[in-house]
Amino acid sequence: MPQAEIEVTKITHPIAADDFCECVTFPDSGDYEFVKCTADSYWSTFSIYLSDDTCYDITFLDSSEVYSECAYGSDMSSVLRYLRVRLY
Repeated sequence: MPQAEIEVTKITHPIAADDFCECVTFPDSGDYEFVKCTADSYWSTFSIYLSDDTCYDITFLDSSEVYSECAYGSDMSSVLRYLRVRLY
């Protein structure tokens, strides 16, 4: 019996209440840490929840590329492509 494809079900990220960034992006390159989710949320860390009930934290070491201004009409397709490359 074939296994069901694992999908991203939720992405969370911390933004301070007084922050004025317009968008959160996944950098095309750069140093990052990739670990099982923890209870703590850190600046420039994304928690990626998957349909198989697993969760991974991706922390980008240079947060300047994560929190930035994004073009109007940006969509999730680049985020999903990024995750597929790194998770599978």
